[in-house]
Amino acid sequence: MCVPETGSQGGNWGNYGGRRDCFFDFLASEGGRGHHSHLRTHSNLKVKAITRMVVQSKLFREQLPEDCPPQEARQLIEITEMFRLVRSQMPLEADFRSQRAERPDATFYNVTECQARGLSLFAEKVEATKQLRSRRFSGRKICRVRLNPGAGYIEKTGKGSHHTWWPFADYDILAHCRVEST
Repeated sequence: MCVPETGSQGGNWGNYGGRRDCFFDFLASEGGRGHHSHLRTHSNLKVKAITRMVVQSKLFREQLPEDCPPQEARQLIEITEMFRLVRSQMPLEADFRSQRAERPDATFYNVTECQARGLSLFAEKVEATKQLRSRRFSGRKICRVRLNPGAGYIEKTGKGSHHTWWPFADYDILAHCRVEST
C-alpha cells in the first residue's frame, strides 16, 4: 500500500513509501484530491506510464531505458554513505558518469543496460579499496559519497557490497563527495 510518510507534504511524491509509482497510485485512488484529481479516471496502466514518463524525462542525470530504475531499486529516503572510485583528489563531474556515458558503443557483459546507465558504488570502503588493485582502476582515489534523501534510486547489484545508483538530475554530487585516504 502506498501511504505518504509522516510529515510529507502533498505533491511531494518522493516521500510516498520510497516508491516512484506511489504518488500516482495515491492520486488515482479515492485519496487523491486537488488539481490532479483527473488522474483518478486513468487505469493503473496509464498511471504507471505517466510515472515512467515523469521519472525518465525529468528526474535522472542520464536518459534511462524503460523500466529503469527497476522496481527492486529503492528511493533514497534516509542518509546513506557509500564509496566510489574517482580519478583525482578533487573529483569532477566526469567522475560521476555511467559506464554507458563513458563508453557509448561498448557491449557490457553481466550487467543490464539499466545498470550500465547507473553509477557503481560500494557500501563498504574495504571493497572499494580492493578495486584499486585492478589495472582498470589503478591510480584512482576513494570518494565517500553522502546520499541524502532525494539523491535518486539505489539497488544492490553485483558481488559483495556493490550497488548501482541512479542519481536525480538536481542532486549536487560534488557537494556530497569527499576523497579519503586508502
